Amino acid sequence: MRWWAAILVVHGVLGSGLAAGADLVQPWSRGFSNLEVHLTANQERRWTLSTVLGGSPMENLSLGVFASLGEEDDLGGLAILSLPLDEEVNLDLWLEVGGFVLPREAEQRQAWYGGGAEISWPYRGLTPYARLTAYRQADGWAVHPLLGLLVPAGERWRFHCEVSGEKTPGNPWPLHLTLGPNVALGPSATLITEVSYLWDRTSARKSWAGSVGLVLDPSTLLVGRSTGRF
Repeated sequence: MRWWAAILVVHGVLGSGLAAGADLVQPWSRGFSNLEVHLTANQERRWTLSTVLGGSPMENLSLGVFASLGEEDDLGGLAILSLPLDEEVNLDLWLEVGGFVLPREAEQRQAWYGGGAEISWPYRGLTPYARLTAYRQADGWAVHPLLGLLVPAGERWRFHCEVSGEKTPGNPWPLHLTLGPNVALGPSATLITEVSYLWDRTSARKSWAGSVGLVLDPSTLLVGRSTGRF
């Protein structure tokens, strides 16, 4: 699984705390098990390159660090706690903090922190999920609710459809639509893609963004235990 670039990158690209790569939040495998690289860009040619390194020191707990370069440079850390509610329903909680890179202009430096929760449950071959993320920057709190649906297509493909909004100071819930086909390329490697449409109802401005990312599991690369399937 990837830690999404979901909480990393789009402060600069979409103006949101959630970012590239539609996917579920899930725990990482034991050991050093997550290496990601994502490139996100929008119609204004604003781009962000991000990476995530992480793993799990114990069952149901994942720890990682992230960095991004481009429209907004960033460096931070995160923790994910996964709580299976029963054999099928999963609850994932996370905390994160960022803003530890000195930007190009020192007076613009802004530390931020946040967290969230996601619940997912299989239903007749599909997996609906709901996520709530909140983060705080210098200008106040932002809240980002999201509803998504995972549609599997064979052993290698998964399609994600998501709709979300974001409440920030002075911003009346812009609409964000996301489509994300993800494919297992082979042992230990997954391609994460996303196309996003954003409608700002205040200015009637409509925009799009796209992303592509590669997720590797270094632990399976070493021992060869991956199947190349989701």
